[in-house]
Amino acid sequence: MPSDFRALLSSACFLAVLGALLFVPAGRLDWIAGWLYLAVMTINVAVNTAHLRARNPTLIAARTRIGTGTKTWDKVWMVAFTPFFVLVYVIAGLDAVRFAWAPMSPWLWPVGLALFLPGTVLLTGSMAVNPFFEKTVRIQNER
Repeated sequence: MPSDFRALLSSACFLAVLGALLFVPAGRLDWIAGWLYLAVMTINVAVNTAHLRARNPTLIAARTRIGTGTKTWDKVWMVAFTPFFVLVYVIAGLDAVRFAWAPMSPWLWPVGLALFLPGTVLLTGSMAVNPFFEKTVRIQNER
């Protein structure tokens, strides 16, 4: 499978799963904040992928899989971390829509976005200049 298509498919699957993790627990599709978040994430993924494609295209392919030689502790960490990553979105849908456990003031959205944007710029910039910025720790003898 070509790496561009694989990266596009990976990004589309990630966004589809993210949407499902938000909206299924919410129990409804008319959650505007959920759609805004999904839009921000879609734009983020598209811009970051386009930037990496132009600056460091081999890294995109490397980040879509776990490379040979990945340390066992890193694989264990990924397996242990994944349920917590999923729970963040499930709880967000349950909290914000179904149960309103912790109502959030609308002025916090711009604050969160203002913190998110520099972080994603730093992350993408780091990936653009570092060809070894894979998602796991491993000795990369082939590069």
